[in-house]
Amino acid sequence: MPWIITYAPTKAAECLQTETEKVVQFVETFAKQKKKAILLWGPPGSCKSSTVYAIAKERNLEVIETNASDFRTKDAISSRLGAAMFQQSLFSSGKIVLVDEVDGLSGTKDRGGAQEIAKLVDRSPYPIILTANEPFSKKLKALRKKAVLIEFSMLDTTSVQRVLEQICKKEQITADEKVLRMIARRSGGDLRAAINDLQSVTINKQIDPERVHSLGDRDHTEQITMALLKVFKTQDPLIALEAFDNVQEPLDQLMPWIDENLPLEYTRSADLARAYHALCRADVFKRRIMRRQHWRYLATMRPLLTAGIAVAKDEKNTKRIDYKETRRFLKIWQAKMKYNKRQTIAEKIAEQLHCSTHKALTHIVPYLQHQVRHGMIPSLDLDAEEIAWLAH
Repeated sequence: MPWIITYAPTKAAECLQTETEKVVQFVETFAKQKKKAILLWGPPGSCKSSTVYAIAKERNLEVIETNASDFRTKDAISSRLGAAMFQQSLFSSGKIVLVDEVDGLSGTKDRGGAQEIAKLVDRSPYPIILTANEPFSKKLKALRKKAVLIEFSMLDTTSVQRVLEQICKKEQITADEKVLRMIARRSGGDLRAAINDLQSVTINKQIDPERVHSLGDRDHTEQITMALLKVFKTQDPLIALEAFDNVQEPLDQLMPWIDENLPLEYTRSADLARAYHALCRADVFKRRIMRRQHWRYLATMRPLLTAGIAVAKDEKNTKRIDYKETRRFLKIWQAKMKYNKRQTIAEKIAEQLHCSTHKALTHIVPYLQHQVRHGMIPSLDLDAEEIAWLAH
């Protein structure tokens, strides 16, 4: 049997997340709650589902689990999830409805899926617990209004290693502390992955060092926000170094994300200064790569963007930050669109007066604006829209 099942927590006290008590209180006081659902969110392997099962087992509750990505239409959600919510518990001991991976709803086939779940939440006679890796997308807006959001943060290496040590003790496995720490670090805070890795490298009560070193990268693509969590919420450089390994974006396009969210995450001036110093150094090497085509500088740029920023802080910010994509490029585009008419007028003037577009823009357009505002229409073949633009 997989160890993730064998050694799953059976009590709330065994769960690693500090927010577990909030889930317990919600389940116990469900009848008094204004919102009839909670949304547990956090990176993969942060014990979201296992916490629900532990709480249910301790209180002799039945767990009805459905995966949001399994039903792809509004009607399917209504029939399958609705049946799970309103059907009497098999053993009349009460139950918890667990809807896993609600952020898996995507695409045109799922249109209205989140809204349908939100409608069912209002009518459910049982506690509903939703899980997601990234709950702040637009498609989950309706669900966020109906649910209490509880963040399960990424587990630190020490906590993961402690669980691995307990498993080794119960399985009577001879394990070196450094090897267990290596497995814990490779997991990147994913406890489920760490336990699976431990089981895969164990042969006859012994951990095979060669298998540990040959552990491949996990075949999954992380969202940028999950990768940012690994950089901003850890001080372990080894975890941060691997943060962007599974993000399908080039490093230079990740820099605006870091730049936009750094001031939100690092509130201490000294931390922010050190982090921006690392970001600026990475930008210098990026420029050298582009100008000289010296791609070997990626080996320097990458650690600065990840580990350099992660270790810049004295301690991590415990508050939840909604990471946002930079709006700088949008503002540049909006500015270009705003002044596109001015540029067109300047080019037309430059052609007729035989001067440069720059001179027409800086010297003649302001003069024409003054003329038009005083009722004088210049004879420069400008159309009505262009005259209106000059007037305003």
